[in-house]
Amino acid sequence: MPFQVDNGSAVEKYRQVVDGVVDAIRRGKIRRGDQLPSVSVLYQEFGLAKETVIKAYAILRERGVVCTVPRKGYFAATESVEHKTNVMLLFDEFPAYKQTVYDSFMERLGGRAHVDIYFHHCTPALFEKLLLDNITLYDLAVVMPFADPAVGKVLAQVDPRKILILDRREHAGKGFSFIAQEFEESVGNCLESARDLLRKYETFYLVLPLQAEVAIRSSQAPAEIADGFKRFCRRHRLPCKVIGSLDGHAARKGEAFLVIDDTDLVAAVEMARSRGLELGKDMGILSYNESPVKRVIDKGITVISTDFAEQGRQAADYVLTLRPIKEILPTTLIRRQSL
Repeated sequence: MPFQVDNGSAVEKYRQVVDGVVDAIRRGKIRRGDQLPSVSVLYQEFGLAKETVIKAYAILRERGVVCTVPRKGYFAATESVEHKTNVMLLFDEFPAYKQTVYDSFMERLGGRAHVDIYFHHCTPALFEKLLLDNITLYDLAVVMPFADPAVGKVLAQVDPRKILILDRREHAGKGFSFIAQEFEESVGNCLESARDLLRKYETFYLVLPLQAEVAIRSSQAPAEIADGFKRFCRRHRLPCKVIGSLDGHAARKGEAFLVIDDTDLVAAVEMARSRGLELGKDMGILSYNESPVKRVIDKGITVISTDFAEQGRQAADYVLTLRPIKEILPTTLIRRQSL
C-alpha cells in the first residue's frame, strides 16, 4: 500500500486518504497512469466506510490529481501535486468595507490559495445550504456569521478546525478560531473619544435598521451597538433615541446622528443639505465602518471602525499557517469634519 491511514489520528479519514495519495505521488511511489487501490481494497485494508473512500477520491478528482476509467477504477492523472489550499469565503454581503477585507485577504495570500466567495444575505436557510453543501469541497471556510440561533446550530455540524469566523464572534464556540470586533464597549469608548464634539448637540440619534428586510442591508447590525450608545448617553445625560430609519425625520439644528447603514448615511447628508445645515456645526453625523468614500463625502465623515484591511491580512495568515487564533481587533474613532 503506497500510503497509510491512522485510525487513532484526529485527522479525518477521508483527509488522510487525500493527503496520502498526494504525498505518495510527490515521493514517486505513485506515478502518472498508475492504478490506485480500489474503493473495496481501501475500506477493507483500513476499516473505512465506503463513503469515506468515495469522498476522498471525489476530492482528488476535483483537484485533477486522479481520474477514473469506466469499469477499471481510479488512476493517477498527474505528478504535479503542489496543492493550493481551497478556501470558501462565506460573506453576508459586499459593502465597501467588506471589499476592503476581501482585497487585503487576497493580496496577502498572493496566489497561494484558491478562493471562491459565496453570499448568504443573512438568510438562515441559505447560510445552512451554502455551508453544509460545500464545506467538503474545501480545505477551509472563512465565515461571516450573523445574529440568528440557526447559525450556531449549523456551525455545530462542522469541524471547527475547518472554520475561521470573521468579524463577529457570537457563534465562536469551543474550538473555533476567530478574528472579530467587539461592539458594546468599543462603541462606548469611541463615543467618549468624541465627547468634546458631541457636546455641541442637544439630541443624539442612533439610526439602526430594525425591520428584518432593512437590517439585512447592514448585516443585521449587532444590538450591542445600541447598548453602548444608550449607556454613553445616560452617563452624560445626553437626550437620545434609537430609530429604525430617517424616513419622515425632519432634521433640526442641534441634532447628531450615528448611522450604521451607508444608505442612511446618504440620507442624512442629503437631509442636512436640503435644510441648509452645515455638518460639524449645525448637525453632526457619525458613521459606522470605514470605507474610502467616507474620506471625501462632504468634508469627510467621522467614523467608528475597526481596521478591515488588518482583518483581511490576519485571515490570510490563518489560511496559510493554520495556527489557531482568537483575536479581537481594536475599534477606533476617526475624526473628520462631519461631527
